[in-house]
Amino acid sequence: MRTALIQMGTEYDAEKNTARADRLVREAAGRGARIVCLQELFNTVYFPYELDSRHLGLAEPLDGPTIEHMRGLAAELGIVLIAPIYEKAMDGLLYNSAPVIGPDGGLLGVYRKSHIPIVSVPSLTGVEKYYFTPGDTGFVTFDTPFDATIGILICYDLSTGEGVEHVPATAGRVTQSNLDTGEKKAEGGGEEGKGGDQSKAGARPT
Repeated sequence: MRTALIQMGTEYDAEKNTARADRLVREAAGRGARIVCLQELFNTVYFPYELDSRHLGLAEPLDGPTIEHMRGLAAELGIVLIAPIYEKAMDGLLYNSAPVIGPDGGLLGVYRKSHIPIVSVPSLTGVEKYYFTPGDTGFVTFDTPFDATIGILICYDLSTGEGVEHVPATAGRVTQSNLDTGEKKAEGGGEEGKGGDQSKAGARPT
């Protein structure tokens, strides 16, 4: 079975980012991937490098336009799709979340990032505690119809060891992270930051 991890340039435009992700997911599925994972906060920029209340408006519910689009895409392609977003829950809390969508378009579940850091080093500033509530899902795994059980860890979750210990050794792990963390994105920057188009989909057998 093939899996794919997608990393792409983004901008302050959810529709454009979703369309770009759509293209890359289709590319990955066309190369045989049955489980496809998009990057952290795939439909926006990595905004926690600064404190600005305007970013709070980027959050969407799980039944919002981004995940509705991704559910239709997963059903069309017959894949499991991990589509991480800035989630606004029904109770108004905001999470760094990774919804997992099944090949029928149904929601298999959601993982919400557990460890929310504040980082300040010369190469990186991150004030995630201003934007995200610590996740309430625990470290969960998801059964797929492709004879694979997956667990998801987002970025700083990998730094604590706790998540890795709680994901059963029998589960195949998809560890999902935003590789662009710490790279400030100018509005309208898109794919052309740092040396041109960085969007890519990589599929590999597991």
